[in-house]
Amino acid sequence: MTEIMFEAGFSTKSNFNREFRRVTGVSPSHYRAEARKQQVADPKAKT
Repeated sequence: MTEIMFEAGFSTKSNFNREFRRVTGVSPSHYRAEARKQQVADPKAKT
């Protein structure tokens, strides 16, 4: 995640988290948790 953050032009994790929350409406950790729930619900899904 850190590599993606820097490649996207963010210099700090807090800046990335703030923008992620602004765009998606949820924190990155909440987004990941929800994605995991969906994977468990549909084991055929590939990420």
